[in-house]
Amino acid sequence: MRDRLQQVGALVEGVQTDGLPGLVQTVYRMIGQNQPSADCIGQADADFASAANAEQVWGAALAMAGCLRAAKLEVQPEEPEPPEEPQPPDSVPGEGGAAAELVLAALLVHLHGQKKNSPT
Repeated sequence: MRDRLQQVGALVEGVQTDGLPGLVQTVYRMIGQNQPSADCIGQADADFASAANAEQVWGAALAMAGCLRAAKLEVQPEEPEPPEEPQPPDSVPGEGGAAAELVLAALLVHLHGQKKNSPT
């Protein structure tokens, strides 16, 4: 769980520091350059940069989301931790979809923070 929180923290920091480009670069570093998903993250960055209207931005977002669905995070080896209780198969950390779930969680945390800090 600690690793998950650190990863979400890194994604939120990327968004807060440099907006969408910061998010894309942080995700690119997290999935690693040797994955096939790295190419489509680079393409998403280019697609967002060249988007001229809302429809193109939405298309770039959908393409990036599809790419992230297949991306696996590169997990740095650490000291072994005590075994945890088994998790359901659809939410095993590091399996397909984990990167997409982290990005969504980070965006939700960021948006929640904006809502709390906005004047009402």
